[in-house]
Amino acid sequence: MKDEAQIASLFGPDGFSSAHFKTPDKVRDKIYSQTSYAIVRFFGAGKTSGDVIYEAANNTASPTAVNDRAATLKFVKHLYRAKKRGAQDVWIYSPPSEHAGWIFDEITGNKETVIAKLNKEAELFSETDKNSMCSALALALKISEDTKIKLADNNETTKSFVKRWFMDEDCGDTEINEAIAKLSDGFKRIAVCCNSNTLVFTDYPDWRDRRNTLMGGAIPGGGRLFILKALLPTWRTEAGICGPVREPLSMSSHIMRFVPRIIDTGIKG
Repeated sequence: MKDEAQIASLFGPDGFSSAHFKTPDKVRDKIYSQTSYAIVRFFGAGKTSGDVIYEAANNTASPTAVNDRAATLKFVKHLYRAKKRGAQDVWIYSPPSEHAGWIFDEITGNKETVIAKLNKEAELFSETDKNSMCSALALALKISEDTKIKLADNNETTKSFVKRWFMDEDCGDTEINEAIAKLSDGFKRIAVCCNSNTLVFTDYPDWRDRRNTLMGGAIPGGGRLFILKALLPTWRTEAGICGPVREPLSMSSHIMRFVPRIIDTGIKG
């Protein structure tokens, strides 16, 4: 599998490699081809997907721990190149819905515990969810570009709108112009983010227990590879305060760098 799927090559210096977008499909196909039918497993024979992954992770030629190798395979198994638009690749990592934490924190413990975790198959995002993410990204880009144009006009209509939604009634032209400048800068960066060559949508486990109460929050950073749960861009302001508004936040998500663990894995057979 190391030679056939080229797993290590999937992880490039600036994100997932577009040239190796078929790698997750190859990993899934190989795992499924070596997984026994349910009726066979019912009679105590055959292998589960967890068994196949764990066996593949037992690579004595690699110094990396078996659990980390298994976690890498499990990660790639649930990764999808969901959309290609020009130079942009949109990836979606849809982890098992029963996993409560990040993949390398989940795949720990003894062999039996690890295999049980590897056997969790039901994914967090449905096909409808994945399509919605891609559609929302395109919509967010369009809205951001349209908003940039409106803010650049800086006419009375724009000022009236900004004052209504972001400013106190007593704010004057100086404060409004400062707010427009801040918003303009923020939406430019939102557009750049939405138009990045590599975007990765995923879950943020630390927020799961309050997911339904969050419209978003964002942490700047992460270079050119983003892990996003967001579907639409949002920004934060402090209403009712005269003076410059707070810096708009780029996406409704925790944005972070994913540092992959490049390790040798291979599926036997």
